[in-house]
Amino acid sequence: MREDYAFKEATAMAFVGYRNEMSQDADMLKLLQESAIRNFASSPLEAISKKDEVASPIHDLLEKSLSKLEPKQLVDAIITLTKKDK
Repeated sequence: MREDYAFKEATAMAFVGYRNEMSQDADMLKLLQESAIRNFASSPLEAISKKDEVASPIHDLLEKSLSKLEPKQLVDAIITLTKKDK
């Protein structure tokens, strides 16, 4: 979330600077405002991450397992896999 707010802060600062530079050109100012609205409405993480991207191989395994197994079955499988042989 910090990155999101830092992005929005940087965007706002850039907008003010560009607005001051373009204040004489109404068409450019309108384009700048539209761009700023799009930037503030979007999350920067959406732009750089993929929907099907997984955080780790374990995360991928758990996601696939949850779609195929009942939660209890998944817990039982994890317990079985993590048990130490005595």
